[in-house]
Amino acid sequence: MRVLHEKKKYTYQDYCQLPDEVRAEVLDGERKSILTEANVQGAPDLVIEILSSGDKKRDTVKKKAIYEKYGVKEYWIVDPDSETISVFILEGNNFQEKGIYKRGQVLESPLLPGFSLVLEDVFKSND
Repeated sequence: MRVLHEKKKYTYQDYCQLPDEVRAEVLDGERKSILTEANVQGAPDLVIEILSSGDKKRDTVKKKAIYEKYGVKEYWIVDPDSETISVFILEGNNFQEKGIYKRGQVLESPLLPGFSLVLEDVFKSND
């Protein structure tokens, strides 16, 4: 698995704006071709969006519709305020919610067999 993490904006070929940070999970050799020096040429398999308190509607509605349109396979919405992660899977042309995970639970990615995330570790308190 190769992970790309850069702090710059990526665009699809039709110049549809994506998040400021993109983590493209490339699961096999076939998908490596979407990563170029300039940008990501195609939809990543997994997008993890961390909500800011500013404009949650932009992330939960507008961006979600963009990811759905371009075929992102799995979409996570991390909400630090409620300490939850919502997981969506693309089924056909629409995202279906697969679960809302909270502190004390373990998130298991439908897309990444064997990968799990302990939410207690994600939402550690600063006490």
